[in-house]
Amino acid sequence: SDTVNINNTFSNLDIALSTYINSYGAYPFDKVGYCLIPFNSGAMEHASSIHIGRGFINGSQTYATLWAHELSHMWWGDKVTCETAEDMWLNEGFASFNEALYTQVVDGEPAYKDWIRANHRKVLQFAHTPAQDGSYLTMNNIPHDYTYGMHVYQKGADLVHTMRYYMGDSAFFAGCQNYMNNKAYS
Repeated sequence: SDTVNINNTFSNLDIALSTYINSYGAYPFDKVGYCLIPFNSGAMEHASSIHIGRGFINGSQTYATLWAHELSHMWWGDKVTCETAEDMWLNEGFASFNEALYTQVVDGEPAYKDWIRANHRKVLQFAHTPAQDGSYLTMNNIPHDYTYGMHVYQKGADLVHTMRYYMGDSAFFAGCQNYMNNKAYS
């Protein structure tokens, strides 16, 4: 009964997969899998099996960046992972940045810039507020209470975009692939 919704929701899966392969190297596992679960608060990546709330696979592209984010964890989180939770931005910041990268490939450069600008504004305006992380935090040694906060996800994505901008695509993606190869499965 979910076939039509699945086919429509994942119509750009091949594009996302090839984007991440071109950017970070070969897909690190033997399959790409999504498991629809009765959950409405997002998704969780497991090597080769992403568990995602059934409601997010609704036949539209509304949640495409969610499943693309989780797919990118096959590289950033599963092939390589942070040494400690205090450096979670390496997993989540790169995965959040990959939402923007996916947006760039599917919707074009103006959409990528809009995503980056909106994300940057959120970081500047809200990350330090009591409703979010409550302080200005560095990207390393994030306190445990904020491991999954705005600094890790949004400020992390901002940092990754900034590295890409300053390094240029050739050096940035070559550096990412070098990092992947040197830190694989650790």
